[in-house]
Amino acid sequence: FLNFFPQSEFRPMVRFRLGSLRFEEGKFMQAAVDFTGVLDEGAADEIMAASLYNLALCRRMIGQTAEARETLDRYRATYPSGEGRTVEIAYQMGDIHEETGRFAEAVAEFERALAAKPRAELALELQYRIGACREQLGEAAGAVKAYEKAMASAEKADPYRLLAVARCAAMYEEREDWSRAISAYKDLIRHSQDEELVLAAGERVAQLEAIAR
Repeated sequence: FLNFFPQSEFRPMVRFRLGSLRFEEGKFMQAAVDFTGVLDEGAADEIMAASLYNLALCRRMIGQTAEARETLDRYRATYPSGEGRTVEIAYQMGDIHEETGRFAEAVAEFERALAAKPRAELALELQYRIGACREQLGEAAGAVKAYEKAMASAEKADPYRLLAVARCAAMYEEREDWSRAISAYKDLIRHSQDEELVLAAGERVAQLEAIAR
């Protein structure tokens, strides 16, 4: 179609659909070319916004981290309201910052995503990752606070919740808060499906209960 109808008004839509199909197939380099073509040719705002966001995802998938970040910055500058992607843009930006060791910037982006009211499952992940970034920054109190928010989730067996519980257990131990550490380890015993972790947590409970006597 693109070769036979070079002047067609439907070219951007065809390019966008082709890019979407290639993305789903894991052909990220070719998809990036398609989405770039949509942006170069111009289309309705909705298609332009989706193409720009998808281009950023493609660049992340092919390892072009700096270019992905620039594309996300461009998205924000072009569509300040977010066009329904405020959470996704902040999440991707936070992920890039965390991946590149920019932990303060990652925290800011993850908190921005939280402020946009993501679904509960993602909010739990964001709380855990905020905690992890704050640990990297040496902010123990802030890390525990974020981890505890993740722990409060009703999804007791969620992997990110259990990671938060494990980190809290270790950090409670560091400040010799034995009762909270024991409680956290018992939480892992009740809800984790990892047999080795459950066994290790049980052993640690016995050791801490002996210390706390």
